[in-house]
Amino acid sequence: MSVVSNQVSVVRQARQDFEELRTFVLHHCPDSLWKACQDELKAAVASLEHHPLTGSAPLEFNRLNLPRFRQIRSGKLRIIYEVRPTRIYIHVIADQRRNLHDLLFHRLMRACTLH
Repeated sequence: MSVVSNQVSVVRQARQDFEELRTFVLHHCPDSLWKACQDELKAAVASLEHHPLTGSAPLEFNRLNLPRFRQIRSGKLRIIYEVRPTRIYIHVIADQRRNLHDLLFHRLMRACTLH
């Protein structure tokens, strides 16, 4: 039996999450911690290619009836992604302790001020 591979795409906002996370960790922690965090994150993202449904539904999304959205955890990070038939879109990379409602609200406000 062959395993179907999905292409994983990281949307612009998630790339920005990654850069902000990188800047914070490198500024406040040893370089070795960033390297370990980055390696764990890469492994988690790579696992989505073959096992996109292993993640759980984010609790914050349950009330919105958005079944295509799932999450996995990598160390202290939370990766929220959308499952499409042949592609996985990563939308959020955030510290698990961060309030997701606040994060999404700030993104919305930032998007509104850019237009």
